[in-house]
Amino acid sequence: MVICHCKAISSEFISTLLATRSLTVEELTKQCGAGSDCGQCLGLIEGMLAPRQINQADQMALTAVGLPERRNNAGFSRSH
Repeated sequence: MVICHCKAISSEFISTLLATRSLTVEELTKQCGAGSDCGQCLGLIEGMLAPRQINQADQMALTAVGLPERRNNAGFSRSH
């Protein structure tokens, strides 16, 4: 699905960027240009980032109290 029509950037491309590192909307915009022209896609980009930010916050809280990393049903880390 195309997220940013001005720069022709897909959700798959953004997901690939997010798979390698955690980015804010501003960092993502600087990295690939999505959201830097008309701004219509910024809400979609924020929507893609929100679940990742929640998972990272959950993991930081677990780590702070000394609990192991959460894993999904398949045994994989939820933060990846």
